Amino acid sequence: MTLTASFIPEEDRLDLSFEGNLDVTIAMDVCATCKRVAPSLRSCIIDLSGVDRVFDSGVALLQMLCARVHRVGALVVILSARPEIGRQIQAAIHQGRTTFRSALGKPRRRARAPAVAG
Repeated sequence: MTLTASFIPEEDRLDLSFEGNLDVTIAMDVCATCKRVAPSLRSCIIDLSGVDRVFDSGVALLQMLCARVHRVGALVVILSARPEIGRQIQAAIHQGRTTFRSALGKPRRRARAPAVAG
């Protein structure tokens, strides 16, 4: 499990991206992130599109992270490419300033078969 964090000061936005299984192995990084949440933070984007599986400990970590971000009055947006992960997280985190979005890209257009002269 890896956590990548970047702060965009012009927007007072924190972007967090998780990869692998969301579980207790990422606890130290999430706790460190919670400690560093700036009081001026306006939004936090949590990208779960790289998450393979979510465990109860991972849900608890996300709940703690969202609660900390909400405490400073910021909006949380959670992105997930897998509907089952989105539903699992959405069921557990039902706080007013949290938005859930699909991280799926636009569907690719199918290439047209070449016309056959006949």
